[in-house]
Amino acid sequence: MQVVAHDFGVSVAYPLAAQYREQIAGLFLMDYGLTGKNLKFAAIESMFWHFSFNKQRPLAEELVTGRVETFLTHFFQGMRTAGENISADELAEFVRLYSRPQVLHAGFELYRTEIQDEADNTKLQETPLTIPVRMITQAGLAEMVLAPLQDAAPHATSADVPGAGHFLLHEAPDRVLAEINAFYPTPTA
Repeated sequence: MQVVAHDFGVSVAYPLAAQYREQIAGLFLMDYGLTGKNLKFAAIESMFWHFSFNKQRPLAEELVTGRVETFLTHFFQGMRTAGENISADELAEFVRLYSRPQVLHAGFELYRTEIQDEADNTKLQETPLTIPVRMITQAGLAEMVLAPLQDAAPHATSADVPGAGHFLLHEAPDRVLAEINAFYPTPTA
């Protein structure tokens, strides 16, 4: 299986690969620091306001319920580091989805599992991955995320996507597709 993951998807893709090594051919990851042995959640939590806010139970949900558009507008404006921001139609769809209490709760729960993810990853990193692993990031983060990724996969590589922010697929789709196709080349007959 060829795995591609972005952001919190990295927190799912890495344990999947570490636990089902025979079934995973490679990991192509985007813009997320893999917590574990040498990258602690506490180190990245202070870098982004929403990490601390979103894990506050039940306060975060109580404050955002009924104000989802205000919250998401502020969130997306804060995440815009390069490229174009989300459109009004895209924002409206996020607001529609996250206005459902179970979706809002699940979104906040992602941040509440980070300490357990860190502990689980630390244990999994005792046996490094031998499959190919590649991480691309927004401009300026590749070196920061490479060393912690190499705790999990010593031969992992990384690269910045010049001119892109966190939403790589939205801001640099051609570059992302080129990177994925280079990492997972289509076999020729």
